[in-house]
This record gives sequence, structure tokens and C-alpha cells, in this order.
Amino acid sequence: MKPLPAAIAAIVVLVAHPRLADAQSPSLITYQQVLDRYMGGTHVASVIDVLKLDPTTVTADALATLAADEQRYELSRESVPGRGRSGTSDGARAYLRRIEAVALLHLEAATSAPLDRVSQRAAHLDIADKALARLDASRKDAWTSDPSIDAASRAAVLRFRRDWLLAAATHFQRIGAFADAFGFARAALDEHPDEPLFHVIAGTIAEALAAPVASFDTVRAAVGLTADPDEGTRRALREAARRFARALALNADDAEARVRLARVQVRLGAFNEARRLLAADASPGRLAYLLALARGYAAAAESRHAEAVDHYRAATRLAPQWQSACVALAHALVAAGERDEARDTLRPCLSRVPSLDDPWPRYGMGLDWLLEPTVRQLRAQVTARSDPE
Repeated sequence: MKPLPAAIAAIVVLVAHPRLADAQSPSLITYQQVLDRYMGGTHVASVIDVLKLDPTTVTADALATLAADEQRYELSRESVPGRGRSGTSDGARAYLRRIEAVALLHLEAATSAPLDRVSQRAAHLDIADKALARLDASRKDAWTSDPSIDAASRAAVLRFRRDWLLAAATHFQRIGAFADAFGFARAALDEHPDEPLFHVIAGTIAEALAAPVASFDTVRAAVGLTADPDEGTRRALREAARRFARALALNADDAEARVRLARVQVRLGAFNEARRLLAADASPGRLAYLLALARGYAAAAESRHAEAVDHYRAATRLAPQWQSACVALAHALVAAGERDEARDTLRPCLSRVPSLDDPWPRYGMGLDWLLEPTVRQLRAQVTARSDPE
């Protein structure tokens, strides 16, 4: 059973929203107004408004806003004998928060732009990238010269950058833009090489790129996995295995990495290693269900059809409302020669309305379920009020 291609299941996040009426005509707004509204908590409407602004001038407007904010911050700082220029912790945090808001606003704009507007998406990503670069330079300068900036403010800035990269990687994987997703995952790994989560994300992208899809040839070449269809698939699988193994080395209890590594090992023909990885149980819920599916997949790959049936039955008992295990069970029953039972199993399953919570159709989108809570956290960090959208 194969996961649905991410592009088919593409979800453009945070666009449809009951507050769309808040969006204003582009002739009535300026970039500064959009940013202020965004920081005030009107997130969705502000993203819509910034997408309406003239793309030929929005970059200049954003950079001019950042420059003006920097000038105001510099003017607010005072010379302190022996310590250079110093301000207040609140002033520094407010300045850094403005830069963060620009980076997040334009990430949301890039991820909400229509998929066919490649240049618009690229322009907003470029602004977000410039804002992150300024954030990095400003925090280093401020922390060096401004002792009033407290530890909490410093930690918040570092957490923002980490979560921004997480949101970018998971979103672009969700919509099937794997080259962009892989780039953000690699950037995150450069900064957080010992964080298992980012190794898992990079592994899920490589795993998705191992699908035998002709359009993936150029994508695999773009991320360094070669354009040759057969060799590209093998390299993608090996890269996925390397990332998942590294995540497990960093955290032996990472069940997500373990289940995914086992599936990759089956595809590589390493059946003994796959069985070893699948021997341990996972906590109840999504991962326990995916583990049961993986056990069935591994058994079926070795033509152990009766065992595959048992594992898929276990998955249906774990989550009878999810159709994926039911369909897999029917396939396994056919392979085991039990066609009548397969038909009887499949008929009631297909009569139900598919559950949107079933994790298997989203398997190829990696850890995309982290996207919405991460964006909410980022918004809260740049929002001045306590009741954002």
C-alpha cells in the first residue's frame, strides 16, 4: 500500500478563515499597516493583504521597514561608560520581535500563495530569508553590546529561528515542494545537528523522494541524490535510512524514526534489520497504528501472508474508524488465498466515510501534523496581544 502523493493531498494552510472580511483593499493599506495588524493578532487577513501588495515594491517596503525599526532602536540606546551603547531589555526584545514578525509574515505569505505563482512565493521567501539574516546579525550585535538583554529574551530569539525552520520544512513537504523542504531541513540540521526531530524530517523527505515518480528525477538531482531514476531511488532510500538511524542514535526511544527506518529497510531488502526494529511496541495512538501497518508491510514483502493478515487485523482493532488498515487487510487476505473473506472485509470498510484523521494517507507528508501548532506558537511570539486568531 502506497501513501498518497503529497502534491495530491496538498493543503494550502491558513487561507480559508471566518475573518476574511477583515482583509482590506490593497489601495487602502501600506506595508507598515499590514505588519502592525499582523503583530496585533489579525494574522490571516494580514497575510491576504500582503499578498495583494505590489510584488515589485513589497521587498523594498519590507527592507525599508526593517531599516527604520533598526534606526529607532539605535536612537533609543544610550552610551554607557565601559559598555558601549546599551538600552533596555524590553526595547531590544521589541526590536527583535519586529524582525521576527517580518520573517513569519512572509513565510505565511509564501506558503499561502497559489501553487502556480512560483515567483510570488520566491519573493516572499526571499524577504523572510533577509529578515532572518538581519535577526541573526542584530541579535549577535545586541547581545555583544547590550548587557540589559536578559536570558529569556535571548532564548526566545533562538527558539523562533528553530521553529521557523520547522514550519518551513513541514509546510513545503506537505504541498510536495520537496526541494524547498529539503533545503530548510538541511538548514535546520546545520544549526541543530543533534536534534533528532530534524533528522527525522530530513529522512521523511528523502523517503518520499524514493517513490518511483518520474517528476522526482529532477528534484532528486536538485538535492544531490542524482537524476538517474533507479540510482536516485536507491540513494534516496539510503539517505532516509541514514537520517532515521541518526535520530535513533540520538534518541533510542524515537518510535517515529524506528517505524520509518523499518519501512525503508524493507524497501532496501534488509528484512532481518526491519524485523528487529519492529519488535518493540509503540505508545497507543497514531504510532501504534503505523507500527502495525509496518509489521504487516514487512511480512507481506517476504510473502509471509498469514502473518501480514494478523498484523493488519491488529491495526483494524487499534483504529476501526481508519480505512487504511482495512484496505491493507483485504489485500493481504487476497494474497493468502482468502478472496471471499477479503471481499467481506472490504465491503463495509468502503461504505464508511473516510476518516480525515487516518495517518496513512498523510505518511508521505512526513511530520506535517506539527505545522499548525508550530505556526500558532510562532504567531504568539510576535503578537502583542493575548487573543490572536
